[in-house]
Amino acid sequence: MVACVAVGLRYGQDANWDLRNYHYYGAYAFLHGRLRVDVAPSQLQTWFNPLQSLPTYFLLSYVPPRIAASVLSALSAFPIVLVVLIAGYGLTPQQRVDTLLRRGVAGLAGIGAFVSPMFLSELGTTFSDTLGSALLLAAILAVLAGRFAARAHFIAGLFLGLALALKLTSVFFVVAWVAAVVVVERRRFFRPVVLAGLGAALTYVPLGGVWSAYMFHKFGNPLFPLYNNVFKSAFYEPIAMSDSRFRPNGIADALRYFWEWPAGLHPSAEVGFADMRFTLLLILMPLVAAVLIDRRMARGPAEEGIFDPRARAFLLTFCIVSFLIWLPLFGIQRYVVALEQLAPLVVIILLSCLLRRRAVLLGASGLAILWIALSTVPANWERVPFTADWFEVKVPDALRQENTMFIMLSVEATAYVIPFLPPSDVFVRIEGNMPITPETGLGRVIAGKLGAHGGEVRTLAPSGYEQTQSEARLAAYGLRLDPGDCVDITSKFGELVSCRLVRVGS
Repeated sequence: MVACVAVGLRYGQDANWDLRNYHYYGAYAFLHGRLRVDVAPSQLQTWFNPLQSLPTYFLLSYVPPRIAASVLSALSAFPIVLVVLIAGYGLTPQQRVDTLLRRGVAGLAGIGAFVSPMFLSELGTTFSDTLGSALLLAAILAVLAGRFAARAHFIAGLFLGLALALKLTSVFFVVAWVAAVVVVERRRFFRPVVLAGLGAALTYVPLGGVWSAYMFHKFGNPLFPLYNNVFKSAFYEPIAMSDSRFRPNGIADALRYFWEWPAGLHPSAEVGFADMRFTLLLILMPLVAAVLIDRRMARGPAEEGIFDPRARAFLLTFCIVSFLIWLPLFGIQRYVVALEQLAPLVVIILLSCLLRRRAVLLGASGLAILWIALSTVPANWERVPFTADWFEVKVPDALRQENTMFIMLSVEATAYVIPFLPPSDVFVRIEGNMPITPETGLGRVIAGKLGAHGGEVRTLAPSGYEQTQSEARLAAYGLRLDPGDCVDITSKFGELVSCRLVRVGS
């Protein structure tokens, strides 16, 4: 925990794009009823479940930045503790009494989990990936510590439901979970899967299902605006709205990732990072498979490994299936923080299949974790120096008047300033990762708000953005730019500019 806080503070204050786009605004909008007022100020992320953002919203709003970052960093230590416990419970009962072996394996697994590039990059930030990792790891710990008993599967399901409510993209972990249960329980898989499903429903329905039901009631799409090609909500075009930037094009392209990760070419993230762990696993897996096949063909006496066979099968299946689904489905590195943190333990498990002597295994595992640590370069999601306030937004007097309607332009994240402007203001966005034209349902909503609005109408865009390139989109709503009446909003994250808009024909 101390190391997490120290690293988080050393990196500086979080200023990531998601924070500026929807992490702060999303919670604010939920708490202040803005979902009935504004239209897409945070682009397609406007309608994400705000559950993940509520704790950080209160920290950023009411706690000094250094303390808030320290709290966020300290909470990030939980996945490390969970990996250490998983490693201990993964050993056979006979090996757990070997203090040196237990501490060595657990300690190395914990160190490997700490030097995860995404984990380190998110210390002290508003990202929820580390919390999601903690929930998934808690589910694994529940079944290992509970020796795969019925109650353990139910408790694990509670954590899985929380992880899914926190972030729907965790769904591939749920599929991998079912696969792991099937491999371990074999013909007796049905009851454990049902119990885990019941547990997951108990936590997901009130925290995630209710939000999806609200989205369906409001837009006719429980995941709005995502996968609208399936749900075909009348409020937007029937397109998938999925992020395909990091998905490989076939198996050959996917293999490229394994040499690009350690080389720092970051094929699975928009910012640079380097990591060796998945590449090392790709090297070890066929080697271990070949050795195990050779041993089976030799028909020699079965050798007892240091890891419990059921725990080993569960962990390997869960990690392999998760990875094989994640890469072609998303390919986004932040979604697999849990796999990054489990990977060093999987390396030790694979090495234990090759090396039987305790000292040799611990030595080889130590060298492997050292290699991983030295090759790890964390990502940088944007940081700024700590000051007395997280945002330091300064609004000019011209924008303090009530009842202004702002038309938000560009794809840049600017919604974080909304809580600092008068609550009577209205914010709608017509550009970004979800462009809205008057022909769409949301476009008609925006046009209706413009028609009913009697106050001033202004743009809101980053300073340096050439607003004249938005003239055609503005004209579609009957607006034209008045470049002679512009004012600046300053903040810790940069300057924004707001120019007056004139209704065409007025």
